[in-house]
Amino acid sequence: MLKPGGILLLTTHGDITRQNLLPDEQQKFDAGELVVRGNVKEGHRMYTAYHPVKYMNTLFDHKVTVLKHKAGTRQSWGLEQDLWLLQKGNS
Repeated sequence: MLKPGGILLLTTHGDITRQNLLPDEQQKFDAGELVVRGNVKEGHRMYTAYHPVKYMNTLFDHKVTVLKHKAGTRQSWGLEQDLWLLQKGNS
């Protein structure tokens, strides 16, 4: 729950993490669809979601204002997540 005028900071697995997807998942991602993985590793409970920018913009449309989107980049330690700074309208 975000109050009117409130600001939300969140991170997602964006374009830079596309390389971690299987070919059929890459096709979904490229089409702007959310890609969800559950129980990926046998014996462990793991849940990962990959959010293309097109999906995020559709999700936020008319609900919040995107103040900033910084796409993740490759770092010395690995792949950075996308950063989203959002603001809810006053109504």
